[in-house]
Amino acid sequence: MAFCALSAGLWFLLRAWGLETVANLAGLVSLLVPATVGIVGWARTQHRHPEPPRPAAPSRSRAAPRAGARKAGWKRSIGGGVYSGPAVADGMVYVGGNDGKVHALDAATGRVRWTRRTGGYGTSAPVAVDGVLYAGGGKVHALDAASGRVVWARETGDQVSTGPAVAGGVVYAGSGRVLYALDAATGAGVWSFTAGEIITGPAVAEGLVLIGSWDHHVYALDAATGAVRWSHATGGRVSGRPAVAGGTVHVGSHDCHVYALDAATGTVRWRHGTGGAVSGGAAVAGGAVHIGSEDRTLYALDAATGEARWTYTPISAYSGGWTTPAVAGGIVYAATPGGGVFALDAATGHVRWHVYTHGLVGGGPAVADGAVYVGDSTRHVYAMEATTGRLG
Repeated sequence: MAFCALSAGLWFLLRAWGLETVANLAGLVSLLVPATVGIVGWARTQHRHPEPPRPAAPSRSRAAPRAGARKAGWKRSIGGGVYSGPAVADGMVYVGGNDGKVHALDAATGRVRWTRRTGGYGTSAPVAVDGVLYAGGGKVHALDAASGRVVWARETGDQVSTGPAVAGGVVYAGSGRVLYALDAATGAGVWSFTAGEIITGPAVAEGLVLIGSWDHHVYALDAATGAVRWSHATGGRVSGRPAVAGGTVHVGSHDCHVYALDAATGTVRWRHGTGGAVSGGAAVAGGAVHIGSEDRTLYALDAATGEARWTYTPISAYSGGWTTPAVAGGIVYAATPGGGVFALDAATGHVRWHVYTHGLVGGGPAVADGAVYVGDSTRHVYAMEATTGRLG
């Protein structure tokens, strides 16, 4: 618990310095206190796989390509560091940069199609729905996904630093400690909810909008009215977007636990302790909850019981915490702020491939059409072949 408290405190400092990055940048704590992290790691039962020394430029593991696998990848430099996850839709990759712009790249070649200034620090992951790209920044923006033309923009009075969610013709976007529900076509306000502290990005499911907050709570709001259906208090800040599957809300807390809450009532179904703050979000697939902790470990927990199916901790002292994972084709894709991108077998946790990036990875990977897309702090966006990690 001492490490949990320390990592949570350093995460707060990072946020205060203006890196409202996706809370996964808190993983830098392991660069500052590697000895503590090492002690925590050795105290747990987990997979450990040797890694090569960290190179100065991106490198990939030696995974053999499969017959018919996509072999083309690319790396593209843009105008700002990328601290959020990309969105992929209709042959385009969309990322926010800390140059205050959204960049649209061709998914096949990496060529820049358009850019649009939105303000902010690039920590809000965009989302594309029905030809419209919804993004944060200095305002909530709706952009034409093909051209970048502004459809509408809505002032909130604060930075929109978390990625929005869209459902039922409504955009749900967090700004500071306020969640706004906006008409997706016009940007007109539908309702708003104010939490006690800064809120996470929202998740929408089963007529509910789920958010976490620095006030230690998870909130379930009526999607139509914004009324609070229930709230659950954890023992620490909640900074990762909740994930909903099978009538259960899965969310981590800086109190070093992963929680499974009944979506209808908020009742705790189970909780699983880790060796560090759980600052990122979860991905639920194949009956497992995949989520990382600031103890440098990626966990695959049984969705029904919370028991660990497997855990993986990289040896590298550069790894830090984990971004929100993505799961596709029986592979879990996740990144560490300083250790690059990992592809692990979803059933066993064994590493399929591992690619170091130039800089810190602050947002979770996106997987589409046989490629894994991710950005880093050195202004690069990468497209890696999903089965091998090849960049080209």
